[in-house]
This record gives sequence, structure tokens and C-alpha cells, in this order.
Amino acid sequence: QGRGQQLVQDDEKKGDPVKYVEALLSLRDKYQAIIEEAFEGDKSFLNALNGAFESFVNDNAQSPEFISLFVDDQLRRGLKGHSEDDMERLLDKVVMLFRYLQDKDIFEKYYKQHLAKRLLGARSVSDDAERSMITKLKHECGYQFTSKLEGMFLDMKMSADTQDAFREKVLQPSGSSKIDGGELGVHVLTTGFWPTYKSDDLNLPKELVACIETFRAFYDGNDRHASVGPTADRPSARPPPPPPHPPAPPSLGR
Repeated sequence: QGRGQQLVQDDEKKGDPVKYVEALLSLRDKYQAIIEEAFEGDKSFLNALNGAFESFVNDNAQSPEFISLFVDDQLRRGLKGHSEDDMERLLDKVVMLFRYLQDKDIFEKYYKQHLAKRLLGARSVSDDAERSMITKLKHECGYQFTSKLEGMFLDMKMSADTQDAFREKVLQPSGSSKIDGGELGVHVLTTGFWPTYKSDDLNLPKELVACIETFRAFYDGNDRHASVGPTADRPSARPPPPPPHPPAPPSLGR
């Protein structure tokens, strides 16, 4: 336990969430291997190992956030090129650390924020890995813990279907995939599933307003129970920066 307490109090490790979690995983692998080889996996030693980890992991109030950031890093780039078996082994180890957390709701808060950015920014290296992680969390904590995370994936699927229908019914008949020279990408999001953001009044450029109104007319005609509007605190709804960076699409809340 002393080695673990030193680790979670190490300022250098605490300054890098990825290295922090890697060190935790490495430490647990080391002592688990000793228990399995020298003590034939004796349960009393494994219970002592788990008890020690639960104690010092929770000594650092940032552990829930750091574990979520580690998963975020792996699902953005760390797992790229790895086999499915490697991916599953790493996620299983991360879930073991998650199991030690006393404040699992704090982890869920951060995980939802990080997942939202991966999904909306199309930054995840593997949808299978994303779904596998959520399945493991559901197994640990039940459906209610992961229901919003699963709802975010459902929104992304429905948004893709809506986008396809919009292109087929509105854009293709005109012979163009653009509105006033601009490409339009839309996410229709269920408010209760996604992180909340501060709403600001925006002065959008007329080109973006035209895109929004064209999609609004299409969407309102298909779903009268939803409302269309930009999510103000996300870059997608802000006036676009000057070239060469094109404006990102607005997100739509329903």
C-alpha cells in the first residue's frame, strides 16, 4: 500500500493523467503476477491487493477524472492499430480500476463529457471499443448508470439517418450537396442524454442561418415534437473563424 500511496501523491504523475493511470495499471499487474506465481493466486492475497488499491486510489480525489481521461486518450489514439484482444484486455484492466472508485458518479460525469467530444468530433478510433467499454460499465453498475451513454450512441445513429434523408429529399433534387455554397452537417441531440452547456446569444453569419433554416423546415416537417437550434457553448454554433478553417455544423437539440 505504501508504494501505491507514493504513486497517487507523486506530483509528476498527477500532472499527467495518462501516466498516472499507466502507473496504477503497471503496479497492479506487478503484484497480481507475484500473487499468481508465488502464492498460486490465493484469494486472501488478492483480496488484500484489491483492498490496498481501493484505499489509495481514492486518496486522490482526481482519480475518477484521470481514469476517464486515460480511456479518452486510448479511444482517441492509444488503441489505434491494436488487435481486438489487446483492446479488451486493456479495457478490462481499466474497469478494474473503476471498480475501486467510491465516487463512480464523478467518473460518469467526466466520461459523458469526454464521450460527447469523441462522438461529435468523430475522434474515436473504434466504435466497437466504445460500445465494449459501455457494456463493461453496465455490467458493473447496471443499466441506469449507462442509459445516457447508450442514448448518446442512439442519437448519433438517428442523426446519421436524418442527415441521409435530408440529403436525399432536399439536396439531391437540386443537384447539389451544398446550401449557398456550404456543406451542412447536423447532429440532433436528446437534451437529457448529453452534457449541458451554457447558452449564449449568437450573431451567426447569414450563410449559416440559411443552412439552419433549410434544415429546420425539413426537420419540422418530419418531427413536430422536436425543436431545432444551435448549442451555444460548442464551437459548432459559434461564428466560424477566418479561413482556412471552415465553419463546423451546428448541433441541434430536441
